[in-house]
Amino acid sequence: MSHFDGLFFTLGALFLRLVPASASADPNATDISTFFGRLTTDLTVFALAMAGFFFALSALFYMASGATQNERTRQHAISSLYAALGGLALALLAGTIALLVNNAVTGASAGGPGK
Repeated sequence: MSHFDGLFFTLGALFLRLVPASASADPNATDISTFFGRLTTDLTVFALAMAGFFFALSALFYMASGATQNERTRQHAISSLYAALGGLALALLAGTIALLVNNAVTGASAGGPGK
């Protein structure tokens, strides 16, 4: 048993709450726009929460590295902070990415030079 078991159990329970019990429970389950709208909302909230958590954890690592004066720990904490900020950027761009995929699937165009 690792110390991540509680985290995985919590994420599994959250996933089971987000997934509907059956496809027939929602009459709009086949509508692709509705699917991507819900997916965007749910994943954005989850990604923002995870990015915030890992940013806070990396900040704690950075503060702890100052107390130990260990350069390797400090560099690891800085790279973790950059990774958390990258995750935050992806979470903020989730709506745009989902819109691009939705437009590609449905054949719609968002406009632009060719339109």
